[in-house]
Amino acid sequence: MLVNGKAFEGTVDYTGIDVRLKVCTGRSDMTCISQFVPSVFPNAQSIYKLMLALHSHRLCCFLTGTFALYVAGRLDMYDRLTIILAMTDPAVTPIIRWLFQKHRQLIPTLAIEHEFTFTLTNDDDAHLDLFYYFVSSEEINMPISVLGIDTDTLCGPLSNVDLVHFTWENFIRFSYKRYAMALAPQGVQSLLPELMFVKHYRVESDAWKDSANCDDCVEHHKELLLPFHACDLSPECACKISSRQSPSLADCARYILFQYNLHLDRFRLETDTTHVQYVYAVLWNRVPQADLLHPEAPTISVFIVLT
Repeated sequence: MLVNGKAFEGTVDYTGIDVRLKVCTGRSDMTCISQFVPSVFPNAQSIYKLMLALHSHRLCCFLTGTFALYVAGRLDMYDRLTIILAMTDPAVTPIIRWLFQKHRQLIPTLAIEHEFTFTLTNDDDAHLDLFYYFVSSEEINMPISVLGIDTDTLCGPLSNVDLVHFTWENFIRFSYKRYAMALAPQGVQSLLPELMFVKHYRVESDAWKDSANCDDCVEHHKELLLPFHACDLSPECACKISSRQSPSLADCARYILFQYNLHLDRFRLETDTTHVQYVYAVLWNRVPQADLLHPEAPTISVFIVLT
């Protein structure tokens, strides 16, 4: 599916810049990606093996949903795991054809790496590239939703974190949902991919009290959360989801470091570029003049007629 009419471009901004930061500083513990510390993590090894299995098929994907909120300590329970992945060419990535039932007949069961069995339970939302499976192995049994995001680039695991932020910025409107687990291509301490617990830098700041949301949208999201977490929207409510908490200083610093400094050489004037970002790009004098102009800026010709 397209997200707000957009396809994922397969960028590697976050992972590439994060590696560059570590190399330039010589500090493997420094990062410009905001992460959370898991509160609980049931079946941790099995979840990591599942992500490794998807990684081995060169999929660009991440895990989210109520399971990620539960791991982060935002919900008291969970009902399913959600896998969001970039829909690359099935001819190049055959597993895409299986997960999204791109065959003439439905394939009710498929196995990944001879360890995880995916059993199709519902395909009513196939037109949205959304399929529901039940995944089983020796250690886990849980329902999983698989959602596909269109991409115009042949992207792989290098784009995992960028797909997370693309989805947050264009699809998941509410900030309290912005928790995810994604594999970085290679860990700092190991040759195996590193499991990252990614959160939005303002993940706890507004929730459904966001003034930009209409009443119907608020009520819809309140229903989606029940029975996991209730909130009465009263000023006295102190639940983990709706309370207005300022982002941490470290998260703000990481955001500024990525968005305003390390990412400056990739600056492009777009419709969502803020005034502060534009002024910063102009004053630093590191951005080519062509990138400071809108790609559809009109051409103005001036003719001087001498009489």
